[in-house]
Amino acid sequence: VNVIGNKIDINSQVYAYGIMNYIAYSNFSKTCWIANNILNLRASYYAYGIYTYAYNLSSPVNYVYNTIYSDDHSSGNATGYKYLYYPYYTQGDFKNNILQSNDDGGTIYCLYYYPGSMKFDYNNLFVDNVNATLIFYDGSTQYNTFDDYKAGMGGKNDISVDPVFFDQPNGDLTPTAFNMVNKGDPVKGVTDDYFGTSRSSSAPDMGAI
Repeated sequence: VNVIGNKIDINSQVYAYGIMNYIAYSNFSKTCWIANNILNLRASYYAYGIYTYAYNLSSPVNYVYNTIYSDDHSSGNATGYKYLYYPYYTQGDFKNNILQSNDDGGTIYCLYYYPGSMKFDYNNLFVDNVNATLIFYDGSTQYNTFDDYKAGMGGKNDISVDPVFFDQPNGDLTPTAFNMVNKGDPVKGVTDDYFGTSRSSSAPDMGAI
């Protein structure tokens, strides 16, 4: 079960669901990949970026080189809950992803993680609006700042930097921030980006592009 190279743009006054996959109770033995996806989600109430239900799945699910942007619907501020990344009983790697929220209100779960064996590292997790409540959750402990998350459940190479997307309103989520360049870690088997451009074999960029 692979979800690779999709671009999803949603502008909703209520709900936004990006990628949702159910692969529970499966004898599937191959590694699943969620990679090189671009999600531009604007909603006023509930939103899910990437959600996976993988209870009793024996194989890993790797989430690499994805870009998720969350913002309010154009008609008003967010008042509900946003789950940018929500794995349920999932094992695998969460690496080289960009997650950004610019929601002006509501509760933003940058990572909402139920028990499993995910490894988090080399991600850029950025929330740039103080009016939203930021939460990282690992199934038992809630972290309300990036520094707390990094000390408690994150990887030492995770960063929190504004990616400065080239033209977010028109769906171009190409990061332009210089201090994000070459901050990723190579992933065997995913050597090209969303456009098919070869990535650096030693220090790739984070995100789908």
